[in-house]
Order: sequence, then C-alpha cells, then structure tokens
Amino acid sequence: MKAWKDVWSMTQTKVGLVFAIVVPLVFLVVWMTGYQGTTERLDQLNVGVVAEANDPFIQSLQQAPFTVQTVATETKGLQALDANEVDLVLQKDDATHRLTAHVSQTNAEFANAILERATETISKQLNGEPTF
Repeated sequence: MKAWKDVWSMTQTKVGLVFAIVVPLVFLVVWMTGYQGTTERLDQLNVGVVAEANDPFIQSLQQAPFTVQTVATETKGLQALDANEVDLVLQKDDATHRLTAHVSQTNAEFANAILERATETISKQLNGEPTF
C-alpha cells in the first residue's frame, strides 16, 4: 500500500495521467471536427476530362456529385492540375477502354480517396463491369 501511495505522490504520475486523458479529448474535439461536412462539399471537387464537349462520356459524368469540365488535351489538363484548377484529370482511351487518371496530391486524403474510388467506378462502367 505504501508503494501505491508513493507512485501517486510523484509529479510524473499526475502529469502522465493528465496527458492520458487530455490528449485523446483534444484529438476528438479538434481533429475529428475537421471532417464534419466533408461529404456535403463534393460539388467543390473539380474534374477535368480530356474529351470533346459533346462526348457521351462527358454527358454520363454530368450526374456525378462533383463538377466536371472538359479540357482539350492531356497536357492542358495536367497544367490545370498543377495550377490547382482541377483536382482530377481523366483521359479515356476509346481503343482499349482504359481510363488514365491523374489525381492532385495537394488535396486532402479524404478528397483523394473519393476521387480514386470514383475513378475505379467510372473505369468499371467503361468496361461494362457491374458496379455496386
């Protein structure tokens, strides 16, 4: 019992206990509230698609939850990506039905995960695979 009293009388024990309680609470309050409402802001994500304006591929993407715009060439799309005008550049190869995607690494991880998942779904739709 004396050993237990000696442990609790040390300053390091009290400081350690305060940190063990305060740090997780600060994490919950400050860090996790940063994710609040992120899915409601999907319309702020800009996707540049290398295609003609009347391409059916562009028309199918108009239903997506993000903003879609056309770019003339992949080079111009990558320049827009570097200038943070778009968050994702998609290029469809009609011959092989392959989809090339370039994601901006300046975005938050959550936004990049959404864009990468959307790219996977779009690629599956191009190949005629079922999407869930």
